[in-house]
Amino acid sequence: MEYKSKEQEIKTVRNLAIAAVATMLAVFLVLVTYKQDSLRENFSITNIDILLMLAMLIPIGIILKLLCKKTKEVANLREQFYQSQKMEAIGRLAGGIAHDFNNILASSTGYAEFLVEDLAGVDPKLQNFAKQILTANKQAQKLVEQILSFSRKQDNIHLHDIDLKNSLTEILDLLRSRIKQGIELEEQISESKIIINGNNGLLHQLIMNLCVNAVDAMIPKKQGKLTVSCKTGYISEDIQDLISSECPISSPSAPLVNKLIVDGEKNYLINGGIDIKSEYAIVVIEDNGTGIEKDILKQIFDPFFTTKGVNKGTGLGLSSALNIINMHKGAIIIKTELGVGTKFIILLPLVEKIENNNNLNDINYTKIENKAINDNKYILLIEDDMSVAGTMEIMLNRMGHETLHCLNPLEALDLLDAGEKFDLIISDYKMPYMTGLEMAKKIYGKYPDLKIIMMTGFSDKKIGTRLGETSITRIIRKPAKSDEIKEAIEETLAK
Repeated sequence: MEYKSKEQEIKTVRNLAIAAVATMLAVFLVLVTYKQDSLRENFSITNIDILLMLAMLIPIGIILKLLCKKTKEVANLREQFYQSQKMEAIGRLAGGIAHDFNNILASSTGYAEFLVEDLAGVDPKLQNFAKQILTANKQAQKLVEQILSFSRKQDNIHLHDIDLKNSLTEILDLLRSRIKQGIELEEQISESKIIINGNNGLLHQLIMNLCVNAVDAMIPKKQGKLTVSCKTGYISEDIQDLISSECPISSPSAPLVNKLIVDGEKNYLINGGIDIKSEYAIVVIEDNGTGIEKDILKQIFDPFFTTKGVNKGTGLGLSSALNIINMHKGAIIIKTELGVGTKFIILLPLVEKIENNNNLNDINYTKIENKAINDNKYILLIEDDMSVAGTMEIMLNRMGHETLHCLNPLEALDLLDAGEKFDLIISDYKMPYMTGLEMAKKIYGKYPDLKIIMMTGFSDKKIGTRLGETSITRIIRKPAKSDEIKEAIEETLAK
């Protein structure tokens, strides 16, 4: 960790300072002791002994100045390190909670779907109740996705070259319907293409979160102006000077974490690595609302921190926004002044060379022609959560498939080694003894033709980057609907 190496530098400088001071004191005592008479008789700045003592103050001053500088740097780095550690700890906790919560949602969603299907044409009122359960589950699933977004469990998110200008235009068209009365929306979008490596869905979430917060900040004024701009260029000179003077350690390899800079009445908060010599795609979201107090500013990206009233916010919007910026290897600068307003400056790296931009903003997935699958299949279900397993078995049986359930990968491997034949495996990712990926690698080594559908409560980067070593053909996010599972089965068996 960088701040630890800086602490070592401080120890070295501190030892030099102590040695220099001790040497000066020793020489001073020697001079005073042995040359008392000479100093009294000829006390003048031309006296060689006095000049020697004064000269010794120069290196002492230089060392003390260096010590102060290093101490300040370490204090900044230590604060960033503790903030990162706190976010990582909260992320791990939230990721675990989200995984278990997804299992509950998977079971609840499955049984609600069964009710909707069974009550069709029998009892519309009860069927509507079941549909309301599905709607509530969908809202809960969105909350889980927000939790996962800042718990850093989406490292394998798909990024591709997109025109940020087009994406932003689409987002603003949708935003207009959510703008409250009395608030004006002004667009300042570049006419030229702004190509970045990004994800449309995540960018949509990022911009919407920041714009909705900006609108909320202007409500106390009863009227306001929200300005959204997008262009390519370098960060403004005033911010360059601010970063250069206050953040000498800032670089793409050493991102700043909640670095607060106070400049008169204005407060700045910086997150991310910023190269002041690089050109960026710059998105600015500016409001003329109430501004953000300095004490609150340092906490706005903390998960579950919110200044909104009860039932008016989860405190996940801005933490999710920051994580999305990190996923895009970008940075964000917040400039705010009480009573004047707040400006969010998002910096996203530009794509230097575009190989093929004919289909920008479109994700080109390989389309697989599904063949008709008329016969029933024998499916091995590997799931350690009994409630989820029960739901999945009923769901698969209703599709006409026969299933066998195992609680963990070791049981599944024993079955396969004993000669049991399956058409397909559906497995959870997070399980006892080994992960679904580790199990898939073992199965691939012995039974390379046996296809696997992996289900997960969160996206782990290892799955997306190492599919080539396994027979995993599809990854499904929990909680999955029966239609999605059916489609995955048909697609996998058609290969």
